[in-house]
Order: sequence, then C-alpha cells, then structure tokens
Amino acid sequence: MLVLESANRINVETSTSHAVRLPTPEFSSRLGGPGYFATHLMGTRSRFDKLEPGDLPTELTSASARVPWSDGYAKMRFSTVAVLAIFGAVQATPIAAPEPVLETAVDAPIEARAILSGGEDFAPAQLEKRLDPITTSIVVAAGSALATKAVDAAVKAVGNAIKGLQNWDKVREEFTKKTVSEMWAKIDKKAYSAAVCYNMDYDAPNIDGKTSVAVKSGLLKTTYDCFFMKAGAQTFKGKGDGGFQNMAAQHDSRCTYDSKAITLTCK
Repeated sequence: MLVLESANRINVETSTSHAVRLPTPEFSSRLGGPGYFATHLMGTRSRFDKLEPGDLPTELTSASARVPWSDGYAKMRFSTVAVLAIFGAVQATPIAAPEPVLETAVDAPIEARAILSGGEDFAPAQLEKRLDPITTSIVVAAGSALATKAVDAAVKAVGNAIKGLQNWDKVREEFTKKTVSEMWAKIDKKAYSAAVCYNMDYDAPNIDGKTSVAVKSGLLKTTYDCFFMKAGAQTFKGKGDGGFQNMAAQHDSRCTYDSKAITLTCK
C-alpha cells in the first residue's frame, strides 16, 4: 500500500490513461545509491520518471526496479490494476457476526410439564414417563374427630388408587374426584350436605373436618383443602380456577354448583 502525505505533488497515470494528481511525502534519500531508487507496489513493477531526490519512502525500496532521478513530476504507469490508498485510508476487514446464543430457559408453569432440559418440549408420552412416584400426605387437620377421620381414610384410599398414574393432570383430577367420593361415602348425610376438595383460596363459613393434603410427584406438588360443608343454608365460593385439577365436590340435591362462578350453594 502506498501512503502519500506531503504537500508535494505527483502525477499518476494508470493503464487506462486516467491521470491522477496526488500529494507526495518527504521521502528518505536512502534508496540504494544516488540517483536511483527501487520500488515494488502490490506485486506490480512501476516505473517513475522525472522524480526529485527524496520523493519515495524507504518502505517502498526493493530490488525489483531501478530508475534514474530526473526533474519535474512523475508518471506511474501500471501494467496491471493496482490499488492506491490515499491519505492513509485503510481497507476495513469484515468482522464476523457473533454466534447466536440460544436461550434455554423454559417459560411454563411447573405443573404443566416435567422439568425440561435445554428448552426441549416433550410429547405427552415422554412427559408421562418422567413422573416420579406419587405420594399423598396430610399436612394439618382441624375439626371434629368424626369428620377428620373420614377425610383421613379417604386420602389414604385415594393415595393407593392414584400412585400408578403417569400423567400429572390425571393425578390431580383423580385425586379430587375420588377423594370427595370416598369422603361422601363415609359421612352422615344428615349432618353434612357436601364434601369438597379445593387447592386455591375460598370462602366457606360453616365447614368441618378441614384437612390440608399434599399431593406430590418429585418436584411437582399441589396442596388441597378437603372438608365437609355442614347441613343448612350456606355457600362455598372459590377465588381461583375451577376444573377437576383444582376442585371437586360431592353432594346431593340440596346443593347446586355454578362452574362459571365456582360457587356451591346449599339449602
């Protein structure tokens, strides 16, 4: 690359006969002896005529060409196409774009899928195979001995029935439905109008045998409140989602259930 920086001028004539007038630097005189210089530009020999002594930089000296000094301007004729960089312009080297970073985080409720690795999404059959053993345990119980005993017996019976399931949604659905069915079968219907299991906030002013039950499979866990609604006029109001994964109720004709409002009203 030839860099020209001086206020002196040099004429450059290319092989297409286009003359270019360029500034030249104050060149070193150490060019292989008086009246001679040598240059090699980008692998192409160039002949300079009529140059003043000291017109070429030492960077351009080589044994590829020797030309006597003379007066005036120089004409440089290229036998092949050459590239001149003027005023130190440097050709930019393209920079490779950075490698994309794959995001591996999984944005989904933990109850909706098993623990995934590397952002993989598994088909239902694959998800089912990843369920750990299912366990049910009573966390806390409050109420009359008769009611809590009935809930405890129901939870134990259902725990054995669901332990072989291999789908977490199915586990929760079967737990709520089977538990209230077992509870309802073991209680005095005259004293109680409904059996309920729910895993979210709720209002229920007159209940008995309230028992918190944890259903687990590895890192998957849901805790339900299971209880009896006492006979008489009262209303259970759920404050979260419905569906058998979250709630089930067993009752007779004294109660009606509104699935949209998640409300169980008993007379």
